[in-house]
Amino acid sequence: MKIPDLFVNSNLINSEKFDYEWNKKVTDYIFIDSENENEKLEQAFDLLNHKAKIGLSAAISEWIYWQMCQKKNDKLAYYAIESIWASLIDKRYIVNGDFFFREDDDTILQDKIEGPLWRVSFLLSVLVRDYIRGRYSICINLIPLTILARHITSNKEDFDEWIANCLSRLARDFPARYVRNKVKNNDIKEYKKGFYDSSTEPAIPREFFFDESFIYDEKTSSKLINNFLGNISYQENIYLNSPEEMLNNGFDGVPYKYEIE
Repeated sequence: MKIPDLFVNSNLINSEKFDYEWNKKVTDYIFIDSENENEKLEQAFDLLNHKAKIGLSAAISEWIYWQMCQKKNDKLAYYAIESIWASLIDKRYIVNGDFFFREDDDTILQDKIEGPLWRVSFLLSVLVRDYIRGRYSICINLIPLTILARHITSNKEDFDEWIANCLSRLARDFPARYVRNKVKNNDIKEYKKGFYDSSTEPAIPREFFFDESFIYDEKTSSKLINNFLGNISYQENIYLNSPEEMLNNGFDGVPYKYEIE
């Protein structure tokens, strides 16, 4: 994956500032309390279909990754994000298992670089698990991921403008096909254990999230998605399935080639 022009033009990746706080008070808020204190953000996520939500999680993670890679070249984080983009095309691209969970200790979690990267891997693991399983509650873990990205970004106005634009365009082009709270209120058992099938939702190219002028259409998106698939390697990325594994898992078509049905 190339660094998005958005980050280069905003000097995000050239910044040497890592002046954000990173302590127990901060992490407790981001990863525990934020889910209950950002109702408007939760409502905005609820307007998106599942592929829009998981795509946004990959894009938000890139805000964190491209800043952190100045200090640490974390190839596992890179491959995790890359595999999530692939899963927007079909879930069978991504290896189904423990996803991106890593070993942790207090030294890692307290480090200003290692700590956020570990948290990204953890949150993405939960998000992808919920996406693969079709969980209605998939949006919940997007909240701490968003708060984390904003927290470590020096120019928060850039981040706020970007995510507001993404949310607006995603809600317009890829709206949710159910009302989460209605499902929850009508049948709590279905909400907790039910399965939503997102396979018929359209694939979303990565470029949609990093170019505010991008206008979605099937022809352009198909070309971009095929370009993306042609530049990733399941031999290198441990989170991607091989063509044989995909076919064994029921993939219909030619793996690593995108065709509009």
